[in-house]
Amino acid sequence: MDSKLDDTMINLMNRNHKRLTYQRKEILKILNDNGNKHVSVEEIQRLAKENNVILSISTIYRTMDILHKIGAVIKHNFGNGIAEYEIFEGNKNAHHHLICKKCGRIEEVFGLVGDNFNNQIFVEKGFKVEYQRLEIYGYCKECMNNSK
Repeated sequence: MDSKLDDTMINLMNRNHKRLTYQRKEILKILNDNGNKHVSVEEIQRLAKENNVILSISTIYRTMDILHKIGAVIKHNFGNGIAEYEIFEGNKNAHHHLICKKCGRIEEVFGLVGDNFNNQIFVEKGFKVEYQRLEIYGYCKECMNNSK
């Protein structure tokens, strides 16, 4: 895990009276190393095993629950009944998701909501946005082409 993320997580865990145990650190490393995709508990376990780290499924579930509650990760459910996670980085890398209802493909898209959206919400509604999440359901190009 890079030192900046490590320091951030240590501070976040300390503020929430949680220890950054070896298992939690390994899980955060896996999330960080796979920052370009969403990972499920089962994928975390498989990736840990590939790195010769043994983590029980219950440890991963408990850790993900803690990390979600303290705001370290974002939990997604894209309608397939499987929770998937990614490290929360605020709106630094704000992105949204296009989800195909036929094949289940998930595509991340950036820049759908204008940069001034959060400020506009604050000015008009007095609401400070911590992060935003937008899920758009429909059909990907491949599924539309295959149904013709």
